[in-house]
Amino acid sequence: MNIVQHTNIQTPMNAPQYTSVQNPIYTGSQSQYIEQPQYEGQASQNIQPQRTRQPVDMQQPQRMRQPQDMQQPQRMRQPQDMQQPQRMRQPQGMQQSQHTARQSQHTRKMQENMQPQNGSKQKNMRHDMQQENMQQNNIPKNGKKKKKKHPVLKIVIVLLLIFAILFGTGMFLVVRALNKMERVETVVSKRSDNFHGDVYNILLIGQDAREGEGMQRADTIILCTINKKTHTVTLTSIMRDMYVNIPGYGGNRVNAAFAFGGIDLLDQTIEENLGIKIDGNALVDFGGFMEAMTAVGNLDIELTAEEAAYLNEHPELGTTDEVAVETWNLHEGVNNMTPGQVLGYSRIRHVGNSDWDRTNRQRFVINAVIDKVKHGHLLKGFKVLDGVCPHIITDMTTKNMLKAGFAYIRCSKGGMNSFYLPAEGTYQATYVDGMAVLLPDIEANKQVLQQYMQGIDPAAQ
Repeated sequence: MNIVQHTNIQTPMNAPQYTSVQNPIYTGSQSQYIEQPQYEGQASQNIQPQRTRQPVDMQQPQRMRQPQDMQQPQRMRQPQDMQQPQRMRQPQGMQQSQHTARQSQHTRKMQENMQPQNGSKQKNMRHDMQQENMQQNNIPKNGKKKKKKHPVLKIVIVLLLIFAILFGTGMFLVVRALNKMERVETVVSKRSDNFHGDVYNILLIGQDAREGEGMQRADTIILCTINKKTHTVTLTSIMRDMYVNIPGYGGNRVNAAFAFGGIDLLDQTIEENLGIKIDGNALVDFGGFMEAMTAVGNLDIELTAEEAAYLNEHPELGTTDEVAVETWNLHEGVNNMTPGQVLGYSRIRHVGNSDWDRTNRQRFVINAVIDKVKHGHLLKGFKVLDGVCPHIITDMTTKNMLKAGFAYIRCSKGGMNSFYLPAEGTYQATYVDGMAVLLPDIEANKQVLQQYMQGIDPAAQ
């Protein structure tokens, strides 16, 4: 009698149904058949039948090949609602797939565990190679490549630094020299609008005073105009014999205003008669001129035959006390003249066209001194300025002098214009109260002066 026994298997809910296949398995002395489950439809990966323990004396027959329809299809998706119980054996096909996956995972772990030292060496080698490449490409350790500075930019920066140092040093020397001037307070200096606008007017005054004398008449009156709009610099000599109205004193020669009331009265007289505004004053006497010219040094001046002969006859013109201490041997043509000879040259009145030529000589000396300072050696120019400034009296502040100086440098590239008042055709040489004077047409000279200040010569039109 054949007994068919079934192993008690707990089947999960919704599990697929099995069909039995008889497979002989011996239990005890009787041959019993245990019905094995047959997969119907889709195989379940979550259900594994429990193994029936066989007697020791029973030899398990060789593995029997399952029918083709019982072989589990490979790589079939497990139903989503089937949950695999823990520690249950899976079918053979899935065991092989998982085994392969576990083996690959195990192999990777072994490789990772076996290669830490080699990996570190490779990592160090890669790091060294990376550092070497970064050094060759001038890349810093932070990975950011440094921007190469262009050589021209470095040169420009160096030149700018040198210029800044030289400019700073030069400004220091100039300010130190300007501060050596003697300062006086005037009506003009108290104005708040000095050196504003496009036109600066500075009155240059040469005092006709010898050593030990008090305030005398002004021997030289020159209006220096710096026009920033027309970029011109003009020196206009005002003839000392020009007859004008002096406020509080009536009609007189213009140079008498300085003797009556100093800088203030001279400024007021010129402003009221010529219709201009003065921004500052600079005064030097004969002694100061000699000292200033000593700091400047010799000047090359071209003389006519008459001028050379007159100076050789009157060397006392080159002194402050009119006592000659030397003889001169000047000649026609260019002469390298000493400071005393330059002073005598500036004072000549009886050669040529009297006072007109004398003012021309004075303006020429001023131009020669400025050119020597401007075009000479830089350090020598500072030395000359430092020697001249202590002999000048001014009512201008250092700030305003620097302002005027920079404007002069910008506007004097084309040289300086040179004129005089009263202009030709606008005056009459006559006598008033026993004085030889130049009686001007005031309104005509006002108009001419406005043209002068713009760098225009009416006579050339």
